[in-house]
Amino acid sequence: MITSFTSLAVLLIGYFVYSKLIERIAGIDTKRETPADFMSDDVDYMPLPWWRIFLISFFHTPKQLLHASTDERYRTRLNQIQKLRNP
Repeated sequence: MITSFTSLAVLLIGYFVYSKLIERIAGIDTKRETPADFMSDDVDYMPLPWWRIFLISFFHTPKQLLHASTDERYRTRLNQIQKLRNP
């Protein structure tokens, strides 16, 4: 049990220390526009709230998207991506 807590603590400390190091090296500019802002087409690029991005990272699968979407452009784009992945 103590090993689990120690491992978790080391992981969290490493995450925060490493992120600060990368931030210092890369020079993050918070005023810079993201592709979701300047290439927004409401299909592939669209600004989302942070909580939705968090949920998508856990629950996003291509099958669910195909069944949930009725937009023809979106389905066409998914088919193109699948063809590129499986020639």
